[in-house]
Amino acid sequence: MSDLSVMTTSSDTEVEQPAGNASRADWVEYALYVGATEEELEGMTRDEIRDTYGD
Repeated sequence: MSDLSVMTTSSDTEVEQPAGNASRADWVEYALYVGATEEELEGMTRDEIRDTYGD
């Protein structure tokens, strides 16, 4: 199980970013939540997504 809070589309829900070693799928979900597009994420590795969209 990843270190990721439950995500919803509600604008009043705070979303925590995944742990650094979380799966690529977790990072994709988080990046999409914070505004990335699927096209932007296509071809990116987990580490690239984490470096781009993480704190």
